[in-house]
Amino acid sequence: MRLCQNVGTTSFIFYSSAIFSFGYAALSSCIWQQVAIFQL
Repeated sequence: MRLCQNVGTTSFIFYSSAIFSFGYAALSSCIWQQVAIFQL
C-alpha cells in the first residue's frame, strides 16, 4: 500500500514539474516573441 502511495506521489511531482516547465517555456517564448516584435 505504501509503495503504491509512493509511486503516486512521485508521478504527481513528475507531472506537476513537467506541466510547470512546459508552461514556463510557453510563457517565456511568448515574452520573447513580444520582445522581438517590439524591437522590429
